Amino acid sequence: MKMVFCDIDGTLYRENEQISPLNKEALTRFRDAGGQVVYCTGRHILEMNKILEQDGYPFDYLVLNNGGAILDSNKETLYEKHIEQSIGLDILQWGVDANMFVHMCDGKNSYGCFNHQSFAHSDMGNIPIPDDYMTLMKKSPSFQIISLNQEDNQTDRINIIKKRIEDKYGDDVECHPNLYFLDIVPNNCSKGSGVTYLKDKTNAITYTIGDSWNDLSMIEAGDHGCTFNYAHDDIQEKADHIYSYVYEMIDDILGGKI
Repeated sequence: MKMVFCDIDGTLYRENEQISPLNKEALTRFRDAGGQVVYCTGRHILEMNKILEQDGYPFDYLVLNNGGAILDSNKETLYEKHIEQSIGLDILQWGVDANMFVHMCDGKNSYGCFNHQSFAHSDMGNIPIPDDYMTLMKKSPSFQIISLNQEDNQTDRINIIKKRIEDKYGDDVECHPNLYFLDIVPNNCSKGSGVTYLKDKTNAITYTIGDSWNDLSMIEAGDHGCTFNYAHDDIQEKADHIYSYVYEMIDDILGGKI
């Protein structure tokens, strides 16, 4: 059996958060031919539910939270790991103090904060709420994923916080940078760990494709690691194959070229 692991942002969602009809049709053809499709993303389940319902993506598994959660086609949890509350609260406070956009999901709720304004994430977008953010965070017993975003398209504060997290909590969490975002997940969780988990479970031949640094572990874990001609040179160097679009990779798989 063959299994495709596909990133979402920058891979399927590239322009105006729209999936190319050619990519969607190719993924459907791949499944019709007996293959399985896995979406491998830093997004959490609340975000992915909206995408799946809106765009009707075909899928067999979901690797969410940069490997922190793995779900089957019925969205039943196969694997899940959380960040301890005390550690998560420290990291969130550092992000708030650095005036970054802070975002978390505990599996049931998702909240953000910027400029001391709290937001609840919903299908309607970010809804302002009056609650003090850190007081609200203490109601979550643990965290699936924490994301920090430096709004000025720079990485200086991201890098400072990343080092601080790794120095203090390097045995407990992992940091996955993605352009101007930093995703913090439980230790030993990555997109690559998600690939390995499902590969061991299914004994499938794996094809992985992504565009950014948080995709490197996935690209390296796949039997055939793929990226794009617009990805950074560091990422292209790790890939076995380079494409312009996902559907080109699918065509090569179905055509027996890879």
